[in-house]
Amino acid sequence: MTMNKDNMFIQCVSGIGACFILAVTYVSSLYVWTVRYREPRDHPATIRRRFISAFCMLFVSPLFVWISINQDVLNKVGLLQIMGLRLSGSFSALIFPAILTVILFAGPLAVLVYDGMFFLIFNKRYLTLCLRSLHWQRNYAVAPLSEEFTFRACMMPILSQFMSTKIAILVCPWFFGVAHLHHLMDKISNGCNMAEAVTVSYPKRQSITELSSLCRSDAKLNEKRNKATI
Repeated sequence: MTMNKDNMFIQCVSGIGACFILAVTYVSSLYVWTVRYREPRDHPATIRRRFISAFCMLFVSPLFVWISINQDVLNKVGLLQIMGLRLSGSFSALIFPAILTVILFAGPLAVLVYDGMFFLIFNKRYLTLCLRSLHWQRNYAVAPLSEEFTFRACMMPILSQFMSTKIAILVCPWFFGVAHLHHLMDKISNGCNMAEAVTVSYPKRQSITELSSLCRSDAKLNEKRNKATI
């Protein structure tokens, strides 16, 4: 009985340690470029380099799962199955998170509808600008996918070995939060005080608002050109 408790304790410590090291590795892969290059995080060159880091983590993160998971389970189920990369249950895995995301952002979506800017996201020009924007690609494609893969698909199997799924769901975001403390440090180093750095939030409507302003400015410019032609 004591041996089982000791083994469980060792497994718990090693699993939490593996998740913590994985979180640090993910963040370090983004900042390894700053040793040689000094551009800010929003510089196009920095974004491209961090895309490389995110791509590399797609291969590094599964190694933590492969090392931490019980080998008998790994041989029986398979690494991809353990990380949730399977066809069975994929429909509900796509639909329910999408519904929860819409509920989570119901407030900002309602504001967009009220302001008349919601359907602007279906504008062809808007979509073209988004797909060409490195900032949009980082914020809405590369970062979410790489973070979900590392902090959800790879960490959840490790934590679920020694705790229930419900507890693992509650614990996993803490590693995600620790991994984002570097944003806090960035803002403090840029002159923000602690209160501002903690409470600041990124504007969710920035890209849509910018596009709205851009479309209006284009319309005014075309109007001036038409008058000049006449």
